[in-house]
Amino acid sequence: MAMAAEQLGNLSDAELNDRLREMRLTVGLLGPQIETRKERRNRTMKVVRGTVLTAGGLIAATIDSLGLLLVLLGGWDWVDGISGDAKATNKDIAMRRRISEVNAELDLIEFELRRRHLIS
Repeated sequence: MAMAAEQLGNLSDAELNDRLREMRLTVGLLGPQIETRKERRNRTMKVVRGTVLTAGGLIAATIDSLGLLLVLLGGWDWVDGISGDAKATNKDIAMRRRISEVNAELDLIEFELRRRHLIS
C-alpha cells in the first residue's frame, strides 16, 4: 500500500531504505506476471480458429448435419478464447496499475532521500 509523503518523512533512514528495497522487489515480482506477446498471439489464434471452425461448420451444415458439430466446436472455442482474453487483459491492467502505483511511491522515496541528502 502506498505511503503519503508525510509518512515517508517520519521514517528513519533505515526504514526508508527497507521500504525502497521492498518497492523495488515488488516491481521485480509484478513485471514477469504481465502477459507476453506469444501468449496474446496464442489467444488470438484460438479466436481465429473458432471463427474458421464456425464458418466452416455453417457451410458444411448446408450439406451434412455433421457441420453442426463444427459450429458447436467453433462456437465453444470462440467463447473460450474471448473469455480467456478478457481475464488476461483484466489481470494485465491490474498489474500495470499496481506497477504504476509502486513507481509513484518509488519517486516519493527518491525525493525524500534527496531531501535528506542521502543521494544526489
